[in-house]
Order: sequence, then C-alpha cells, then structure tokens
Amino acid sequence: MSVHPKDKTSEVIGLLSLALSGLLTLALVTYSSLDPSFSVSVFPDRYLNWVGKVGSWGADLLFQVIGFSAFLLPLPLLLIGYKKIRNRSIDFPFVKLFGFFTLIASLSTLLSLIPLPRLARFEFLPGGLYGTVLADASVTYLNRAGSIISASTAMALSLLLITSFSFDKTLSWLAARQWNVFAGLASRYAQWKKRRAVHRELERVEKEPVMLKTVPRATPAPAAADVEVVDTPFRTVARSKPEVSRPEVTVPPVRPSPREESEADPEPRRKESVPDAYQPSRRPELKPKSTVHRLPPLDFLQVPEAGPAVNEKELLERSERLVAKYAEFGVTGHVIQIHPGPVVTTFEFKPEAGVRYSRITSMAEDLCLALRAESIRIDRLAGKNTVGIEVPNLTRQKILLRDIFEGPAFQRSGSYLTLGLGKLINGDTYAADLTGMPHLLLAGATGSGKSVGLNCMVCSILYKASPADVRFIMIDPKRLELGLYEGIPHLLTPIVTDPRQASNALAWAVGQMEARYKLLAQMGVRNIEQYNEEIRTAGNSFGEENGPLPYIVIIVDELADLMMTAGKEVEGSLTRLAQMARAIGIHLILATQRPSVDVLT
Repeated sequence: MSVHPKDKTSEVIGLLSLALSGLLTLALVTYSSLDPSFSVSVFPDRYLNWVGKVGSWGADLLFQVIGFSAFLLPLPLLLIGYKKIRNRSIDFPFVKLFGFFTLIASLSTLLSLIPLPRLARFEFLPGGLYGTVLADASVTYLNRAGSIISASTAMALSLLLITSFSFDKTLSWLAARQWNVFAGLASRYAQWKKRRAVHRELERVEKEPVMLKTVPRATPAPAAADVEVVDTPFRTVARSKPEVSRPEVTVPPVRPSPREESEADPEPRRKESVPDAYQPSRRPELKPKSTVHRLPPLDFLQVPEAGPAVNEKELLERSERLVAKYAEFGVTGHVIQIHPGPVVTTFEFKPEAGVRYSRITSMAEDLCLALRAESIRIDRLAGKNTVGIEVPNLTRQKILLRDIFEGPAFQRSGSYLTLGLGKLINGDTYAADLTGMPHLLLAGATGSGKSVGLNCMVCSILYKASPADVRFIMIDPKRLELGLYEGIPHLLTPIVTDPRQASNALAWAVGQMEARYKLLAQMGVRNIEQYNEEIRTAGNSFGEENGPLPYIVIIVDELADLMMTAGKEVEGSLTRLAQMARAIGIHLILATQRPSVDVLT
C-alpha cells in the first residue's frame, strides 16, 4: 500500500509513543531504592535500573508523587502508539484524558486509605504524596469508610469514561444467554403460588359437607326421567328436580396449573382467523395471552467463520495498477488509503492539483479492464478531498446474521423495529430503524436477495421485541417464503395466503388505524411513542384494557400477485396505511419483483 510522505507523521508519532511506553515500563519495573534519586543520595558504581540514570530518577519521581498508580502511565502511551501507527483517531480524546486523570487520583487515594504491607524494595507511600493528601482531606469530611466508597465510585466512573464498558449492554448480554437467575426464581415462585392456591381450594371443597333434606313420605317417588345426576369431581349425588330442596352449594371451578393443563391437552392452540370485516364497536385483542416472553439467544444463530485474511500484497499491486492506468491517460495522483471490506475494497485516490473530477469518473471502464473487475464504482468521499474507487473483491466474505446482531449498530439501537441489514464497505455492521422510514419496499428480480433480506428483517424484530411490543400480519400469496413463521406468538393472524382474506386483514388494519387515532386524540398526544409513555407513566389509572399499544408490521411477500387478484380491494387500504399509519405504529414492508406503475399505483 503506497502512502504519501505527508501522511507518515502519524506513524512516526506512534512509533515514538510505543518506544516511550516501553522505556517507562522498564524504568518502573526495574526500580531500586539503592539507586541515587531525588530521595536517595549515594554514589554507586553502576545503576540497577535498566534505563540507567534517567530511569532511576524518573521512576523515583513518579513513585514519590502518585505511588503504585505510576504503573498505569505506560497504558495511554501504548494506546496512542497503536492508534497512530494504524492511522486511526481516538474517540473523545479529552473525555478519556479526564477519565484517566480521575483514575490516577482515585486509585492513589484508595491505596492510601487501605492499609498495605510495606515492601522493602519500595521506599515510598503506596498512594504517593498526591494520594496521601487526597486521602487525608477525604477522611476529614467522610471518615475512612465513606472515603473508600467515594474513591471506589470515582474509579468506576473513570473506567466508564475510558473504556467502552456499559452496564446496559452487559445485562442485556447476560439476559440473552439466560443467565438472569432472578427472573427464573420469580417465575418459579409465581408458579408455586398458583399451585398452592389450587391445592388449598381443593382441600376446602372436599372438607365442606353437602347438606340434603329428607324427602317426605307423602310425596311420591319421582320418575326415573326426572332424576338428574350431578357429576362432580368428588362424589355423585342423585336428586329430584321438583320435590327435593336443599341449600345450593357453590363449587367454584378449579383450574389446573399451566403445567397440568399443557400435559392434559396435547392439541395445539387454535389460531384466530382473520375477521371478515372491521367492527368499530369491538376493540381487537392485541395483547398476547402470555405476558412473559424471553428474547431468543444468539446461540440459535450460526457462528461466523474466520474470513479470508487480507492480502496486503495483492491490494498493493491493485493500487499500483490503478495509479498506472490513470497515469497513462494523464490523470496524476496517488492512493493514500485502502479500505478492504467484505464484498468490495475502497481505494482512496487523491488527484494532483489541476485534475478535473469528471476525468477521474470517465475512466471506470478502463479501470475494469486493468483490474479485471466486473464493475467499478467511483464517487466522491464526503468530508474528504479524495475520490473513492470501489473494486469488487476476488473472494467475497460471507455475512452471517449473528455477525450483524452482535455488531454495535444493532446492539446500541433501542428501537423495537431495528432492522439489521448487513455491512458497510469498510466492514462495519449496519442497522436501520423502521419507524423512521416509515415503510419499506423491496424490489428486484428473482435471485437478487429479496427473500434473504425479508427474513433478516423479521428475525431482527424477533430478536428485539416481545409479542407485547410488536405484532405481525404476514401476507404470502405464493405460500413459500413466510410459512416458516407460522405459530410464532407475534402473529396477529395465521399466515394469510388467500387474496380475499388479505383484503380483509388490510381493511382491519385501516380500522385499527382509525381507532388508534381516536385514542391519541383523547390522550392529546401526537404519536404512539408519546401515547405509550403516558400510559406507562399513569400506571393502572386508565384500566388494564388500555395498556401500551404494540407496533404492527404488515409484510406482503409478493405485491404483484396480490394486486392482480384483489387489486381494487387492496389498493385503497394500502394507500391509506402508507399515508397515515406511521404515527400510530403501523408499518408496511412490501416485496415485489416488478416495481412498475401497474403494481405500485
């Protein structure tokens, strides 16, 4: 990879930082109290410190000032050296510098507060003069226990500022792998309470006596047809309807526990059918029957294999051929950076003064011949004075779903409708929020990846949201792509394959949209996020039936087939949903092979 001489300054700084970090580490590790320094006055024949006089005096000064915290000083120099050599910038450098100084101060204070055994090799205070002064001032106002807690808190905050550690990500990571022990204990405790309540109810009913009055002799015996046999789980009592009177014994129905119910009824639960028409008087049931839902762990997904290593020699040869091809046509410049990605490699070409941008872009076909590539894309790089030349890789890297879900773009997104879409040209994962789009159209010929993209979007939502947060209506006229999602708890209806049922489902969605707008008007809010926030803030004051509204995602796999069979019924519903459904949390994902005017009206 050719690098311009002007861009080597960062590498020089990086190499000097690494060397300084190594010298400082040697000086601190090989420190000896027998060497002359600021605190020791002797005339030795030779220095025991490996860095000599400079190392002895420098290490003694650092140890006397900040104590054992001096061992942290080589770390920022090591980080700066690595970043500079790799020509990468440090994110938020002033914040991390402040965090590092806070770490030094808090650690020195802790070392002064905690009694440590004195080492004969080190003739200085564990926290140094700096830590001793801070510890004495802190003990004056907070005593020793309060000072230790304050210093520990300051050290934890400094680590949060320096590193990318996040408590939220750590807890989410633990919950995704089912390490949340407290949730399991709470669930088992709730099941035990239900079983105990059922057992007590059974004991109470069995102990309660059933009082029957004696039939008078003057009354003739009832006919056999008038005898009713009451069959209870405890006993069988024959009684006569008109003659025998007794106090009514109310036996409350005893429901088995969920575990017993599932064992007794092996039949699968019957799914709700699509309503024939929307009824404004009846509010549709959107809440799932089970309120406990655990997001699927990433262990279900395939572990990505190690991709092919970047061949720097091959990239260097390609960049040289690129520069030579431009030079043949009088376009002078040089490649200053190469960004290898999973599918394409971007070469940053910096033209010399006087070279027009149009001359660079007009040579795309000539570069295809020189680099033996199928196609090449040339465009300006935003915020830079260079031109990006994207060349397809000879060996493409497989991008797996787990790679995307473990990436920072997907993990940091807090939206329930986060869609993991793939990787950028530089290899970073990319995710988008459906609520900001607010609808999505997938178009392309057979084999272009529509089904893969659609399944990736559905799985993204399933890994982010529970059935109480997001519900699906899936319409699959081809009966091929969406059938594997049959039975998931997020479905409002079974997979819709009949065009007439599809028109009914879309008409129901329009009615649901109008009903939700009425709710938003009653609450005086503008969108579903504000409505759900008001409901959560108010708690149960609005009633249990008025809970937070889930998002509804309507997925149509092949829109062209649907428009051909039920175009008139479907067109009006899709138009209204596309125009108005965004604010109330209803979003469309449409896929088609032909995005022509007869399909998209």
